[in-house]
Amino acid sequence: MPVIRATLLMAAFLLLSPASHAADPPVSFQKEIAPLLVDKCVGCHNADKAEGKYSLANYSLLLKGGEKGKAIEPGKPEESRLSRMCHGTEKPSMPFEDDKLPDDVLSKLDNWIREGAKFDGPNVELPLEEMVASASPTPINRDSTVPAPVSALSFRPDGGLLAAAGYYQITFWEPATGKFVGRWPTDVEQINDLCYTPDGKNLIHAGGTPGKRGEVVVWDIESGKPLRKLIETKDAIFAVAVRPGTREVAAGGADRIFRVWEIDTGKELFAVENHADWILDLAYSPDGKKLLTASRDRSAKIWDQTTAEPLLTFAQHTDAVYAVGSNPEGTIACSIGADKQLRFWQMEGNGDQKSAQNAHQETACRLLFAPSGKIVVTVGNDKRVIAWNPADGKVIREFNGHQDVVYSVALSADEKKLATGSWDGEIRVWNVENGELVTHFVAVAGKAVTASTSP
Repeated sequence: MPVIRATLLMAAFLLLSPASHAADPPVSFQKEIAPLLVDKCVGCHNADKAEGKYSLANYSLLLKGGEKGKAIEPGKPEESRLSRMCHGTEKPSMPFEDDKLPDDVLSKLDNWIREGAKFDGPNVELPLEEMVASASPTPINRDSTVPAPVSALSFRPDGGLLAAAGYYQITFWEPATGKFVGRWPTDVEQINDLCYTPDGKNLIHAGGTPGKRGEVVVWDIESGKPLRKLIETKDAIFAVAVRPGTREVAAGGADRIFRVWEIDTGKELFAVENHADWILDLAYSPDGKKLLTASRDRSAKIWDQTTAEPLLTFAQHTDAVYAVGSNPEGTIACSIGADKQLRFWQMEGNGDQKSAQNAHQETACRLLFAPSGKIVVTVGNDKRVIAWNPADGKVIREFNGHQDVVYSVALSADEKKLATGSWDGEIRVWNVENGELVTHFVAVAGKAVTASTSP
């Protein structure tokens, strides 16, 4: 028996060893490795922003390395820093602040390095995103029955319709019943933010994929078609907000720039780069005179919307700031993020902090400050939805039921309904006053409605 067992173990070892795959085709850099790098790495390691002084903008720079020297030793994955960081055996683990790569992807990366880290593309200086974009596109299946993370939500001003981020599409639902109404196809996979104009004439989306592309698009509600694309960038746009009392809209994203446009003409009014890292959220004061921005650089800032000059920087957060909002008077701001602290602070003077409390057990993803000033709602990775009293910073109630990370939140204009969306594709609609659940559903459009259907 011991001999048989040893033989079986040896056979298993031979089947799993790299030599046993000698007949497999070589790993293609252009078709298999470049798309991985663009998807997971180029957002933080590019020509404009090279974390660790390491740019993966093209193959030549990939091999050159960064401030700690070469990251790839051709033929030796076990000696390559890129491989070790992706495996988590060397810090910081990569992709940074993201899930570990699947074992089959790690194996493919290791095999490519073991085979000599060879290049099979057209030009070693060609930007990787251009190389990937030139490859044959993968067909988009908008009829997929697999739920997509609900990364953005917005109520139509009359409260009768709820727009939600979907996979290469915006979907629409009746908030009272969860009935599917229609969908609009988009050019980007990930919709990061949605907002209606107060007059209900337009819906605006911001989206994209870090390191690949980003866009801000104005939709015409009546026709259900894009009215104009305000911008297309080489990096993701994360946040969009309409300026109260105007036909202007602001957006910010991974390029660290916030921009303001005229909605009706597409004219760019401002383009300001001041943050040191991604802009993750922005919000206007109710009078429209100030714009607040939240950034991965651990700060929140306030800007004069007449001059686009910075008025104040709030730097009390100890980690990325994911969301920011303002009270109706434009005197008190609140912000929240990866340090889990809900902070209230003055929007004037030195930006003194009024209060801070442990709001979530894990990263807080979004917040909204009700226009009436009665509540602030926060959501986070701990699956919690919490309503706070901005007057004293205490919890009013929790809305319980989500089984995954809660990533989006929206409030109807009459402040009677609250909608929340989670990573598993579930949308829950709540009664704000008593906390009761109105309806809940998984936001999968299915195959019953074509991509051209409009609400």
